[in-house]
Amino acid sequence: MAVISHDRYFLDKIATEILELELGRSRAYDGNYSEFMEKKEQELELLERHYEQQQAYIKNQEEYIRRNIAGQNTKQARGRRTHLSKLDRIQKPLKDRRKVKFTFPETQRSGDVALVLENASVGWGGKALYAPLEQLQIKRGQKMGIVGLNGTGKSTLLKAISEEIPFITGQARLGSQVKLGYFDQHHRNLDPRNTVFQQIHGVTPQAMKQDVLGFLAKFQFRGDEVDKPVTALSGGERARLSIATLIRQGVNLLLLDEPTNHMDIPSMEAMEDTILSFTGAAIVVTHDRYLLGRVADSLLRIHEGRAEFREGGYEDHQAWVDLDLGAEDEAGSAEPEPPRKTASPQAKPASAVKPQSPATAPTKPAKPAPIDKDKQRAVKRFEKQVAEAEAKVAELEAQLAGIQKEMAAMDPTDWQAFNAKLDAQKGLEADLAYAMSDWEAAQGALEDAQR
Repeated sequence: MAVISHDRYFLDKIATEILELELGRSRAYDGNYSEFMEKKEQELELLERHYEQQQAYIKNQEEYIRRNIAGQNTKQARGRRTHLSKLDRIQKPLKDRRKVKFTFPETQRSGDVALVLENASVGWGGKALYAPLEQLQIKRGQKMGIVGLNGTGKSTLLKAISEEIPFITGQARLGSQVKLGYFDQHHRNLDPRNTVFQQIHGVTPQAMKQDVLGFLAKFQFRGDEVDKPVTALSGGERARLSIATLIRQGVNLLLLDEPTNHMDIPSMEAMEDTILSFTGAAIVVTHDRYLLGRVADSLLRIHEGRAEFREGGYEDHQAWVDLDLGAEDEAGSAEPEPPRKTASPQAKPASAVKPQSPATAPTKPAKPAPIDKDKQRAVKRFEKQVAEAEAKVAELEAQLAGIQKEMAAMDPTDWQAFNAKLDAQKGLEADLAYAMSDWEAAQGALEDAQR
């Protein structure tokens, strides 16, 4: 089974291998998403260390050549220059894929309490969705996640706090010097008549053009992209511009409604880093359990007409939260069970049923269809090909793991040995890609033959 997904929690639960596509190359990693990230980080750190050490070595040699090329040690200097010209240089590793860097400026410090909910409930048509919250305080710097099934009032609560709709009962009071910003999943803080540049310039009209362009560049809006109309942006681009608008406004209480919707994984991780580094308070409505696990220090669960608050994050209350999130994972995906057969009211107990007479006995079953021997031979042949391909893949994966282990333990100053291993690793990766293709072809042929 192959799955394409941005749901990191889901990938952690079901994936046994991650195939990364990056810069025109593919690379397979054993394990789930978290294990992939750990291995990827270790590889990048190793390559970065080797790159920096080689750069220091090259700089030292070039300095020696510069000082001695015209002096008494000309021969040695020329020899070192020749050696450098033949050196297989390590390419500077990318620390990570190009991420969106959401960076909040230092926000104005609010009072100790950012928000108080008093006897608060929300709903529609005058009917509350849950019993009133008697009192709930959100403190400066607190990051609270709100969880619950769809339709329980999570987003509705954010709308009431932001004064888009009234509370059914009670109220929300902002703390001293609190400036509230609302990031809703439809990005309604964006003006569809604006371009990207106009959206941000409209927040701070006194700012110089270069200042606005520099700010937008932090969110990967550059060149002609700043002249794009808001209506022409993709979902991920709209999310970026929406959060950029809030940052530009200098808010210190964030209401975030499904903030990672329409984002790829690097942008999700950048959003999480942003929330963590934000010095103000944040209330986050999300179904993203990975996001909850990273940022939430407290939880509000709305369930069966009640809103219950708990200190602690997702890991502290995982089973409690998953009662809702797990149920939503299954909603709409499980097939209904077939109706159970029930005895008719006139049915007699088994002991009272009389044996059938020969005249009414069922006829003999039809003879089975003749065995297709050609099909059997084809299935066996393809099963053998699949097994051989699987063995080849396993062998190459073991060799690749061995080389990576050796590289991690190598002397970092031994450039030639390291580059030889690096070349061997690249060769094995190519062989592994071919072996995986062979396995997929054999598996497909086997499935066709079994039909």
